[in-house]
Amino acid sequence: LYIACRQHTHPHSLSDIAAVSRTEYDTIKSHFHGLQGHYQLPVTPDHPERHLPQLADQLETGEQTRRISHHLLTELMSTPAGSGLKPRPLAATALYTAGLIVTDSTDSHPTQSQIADLCDCNRETILRNYEKLLTTVIDSLPVTSTEIEETQARTLKHKFGADTIDELDPV
Repeated sequence: LYIACRQHTHPHSLSDIAAVSRTEYDTIKSHFHGLQGHYQLPVTPDHPERHLPQLADQLETGEQTRRISHHLLTELMSTPAGSGLKPRPLAATALYTAGLIVTDSTDSHPTQSQIADLCDCNRETILRNYEKLLTTVIDSLPVTSTEIEETQARTLKHKFGADTIDELDPV
C-alpha cells in the first residue's frame, strides 16, 4: 500500500499506513526497502510540497499561511540545503514558520508541539528544520523587515510576556 501511494504521489507516510494496518512501522519500512530494491520499483522521491494540503487541513491553517509555507518550501528545495530532510516534518515546519510570519489574526498559529505530534517526530527536528528554513530563505520571504519585527514582537509578548528581548530574564 505504501509503495502504491508513493508511486502515485499520494502524501501518506509510513506512520499513516502503520496506523491503519496490523503491521508495525519498522516492518513496513523494512519490507518497503526490500521490495523496492529487489524489484527495482519506480518510486518517485517524496516531496514536502505534497504533504502541505493534508497537514494544512489538519492544522486548520488559513490561505495566507498555506501560501507562505508553499513559498518557503519552494525556495528551500531549490537549494542544496533542502536535500536529505524528511518531507513530512519539513512541510509541517514550513507551516509553523509561515504561521509565525502571518499577520492575519484569524489564521491559526500552530505550536512546535502540535507540529511534532502531527508528524511523529520530536520538537528538536522541527526546531532544526525551522532554523535551516529561515537561514536559507530569509531573503526571499514575502514580507518586509518591519513585518518580521512586528511578528517577533508579537511572539515575544505572547510567549514570554515581554515587549523586547532586553526585557527577558537572562538564562
